[in-house]
Amino acid sequence: MVKNGKGMSAKHNTRTIEHNADYVAAPIIARKLSVTSRYVLQLAEQGKIPCVRLGRKCVRFNLAEVSQALGVTLTKGVA
Repeated sequence: MVKNGKGMSAKHNTRTIEHNADYVAAPIIARKLSVTSRYVLQLAEQGKIPCVRLGRKCVRFNLAEVSQALGVTLTKGVA
């Protein structure tokens, strides 16, 4: 792991994003799980749910991968 400028650890992620996959921001996942966006980001930092970092502050989540990691069904559309 590499420490970023704010003292938080960040893993290097070299995954390629599939163009047809459903990637969403933390607030969307949070709304579907009835939790806060901060909690979703904490789960990602702990490695409990997969994410793709597109920059220092830009994090996206694949609905299918998060569903599988948590053992729940998350669908595209309204929460």
